[in-house]
Amino acid sequence: MILRRLREPNRRPLACLLLATMLLAVSGANSAPPKVDPAVITKEITTQLASAEEAERKQALVAIQKMMEAEPARTVSQLRSYWMKPLLDARQFEDIIDLTTKGIFASAADAQSIEFLLASRIRAELSTGKSAQAMADAKSLYNVGTMAGMPATMLLVAECINTTHPDDASFVERFRAQQMAGAVFDGIIVVAQGYEGSTPTTRRAPLSATKGTDNGPPVLAAVKIETRAYDEAIAKLNAEDFQTLTAKGNLLLTADRIKEAKGVFDRAYGVVTEGYIATASESIARCIKAEDGAIGRANAWVISIRPKKDKPER
Repeated sequence: MILRRLREPNRRPLACLLLATMLLAVSGANSAPPKVDPAVITKEITTQLASAEEAERKQALVAIQKMMEAEPARTVSQLRSYWMKPLLDARQFEDIIDLTTKGIFASAADAQSIEFLLASRIRAELSTGKSAQAMADAKSLYNVGTMAGMPATMLLVAECINTTHPDDASFVERFRAQQMAGAVFDGIIVVAQGYEGSTPTTRRAPLSATKGTDNGPPVLAAVKIETRAYDEAIAKLNAEDFQTLTAKGNLLLTADRIKEAKGVFDRAYGVVTEGYIATASESIARCIKAEDGAIGRANAWVISIRPKKDKPER
């Protein structure tokens, strides 16, 4: 669409600016690029992705790929807000796998972005029959995913388990039982989790739910992750500031190197500033969750550190 509009007199200036902006952003040209409202480019690419014409969708993908190289953080944000759904609708699954892989490394310090990108990649892998890779990514997602995102994460993990064990429902049943048993402690089931000043939503569990059960080893313990790409990225993160340590810890969790991640997040907790205490605390909880393959201890730890409300005076 961009190239086609170059030939349309009434659209020529906008199309030229769009194309020049994308190319200059990647080429690193010294001259200042034309000033174009980023919202215009976002809308243009969104329109192209939804086009029925394959050539226009390809042009949009080329633009996104170039933006991922030049402005990875912004591109991940645009994928989350605007572009992933039309990519999925257009069944651009291989492109999604490629973009999400690059995006994970570009946004390693943001667990929510990694969570979104992994979930999108898993859906693309399931749609293309890559069930083994989807299962490995599901384990990574379970490890690194946020506490608030666990309900959706567990459903997606269960879907992957069903896909890799289509003739044996016992695997997904055991996973479900492990999560349910782990969610109960002291008669309380945590059903939702919030941060940044909010508190977990809880409900009283029935007495029968508090009884201990033996559901065997965690289902995800047997899933192996190919870590080479993660290992290379992790090795490059050597600074000891909070953002770098958080990025390193997130990638370690994604690579299933949980013990190392715990050590890194402990160091991050030691240098955290006031505005990121909730993030640092959740990182510890995510390590506990990944270590157990169940959510119980992690939920209990989060509840144990939340501020206690003062009892009203009588």
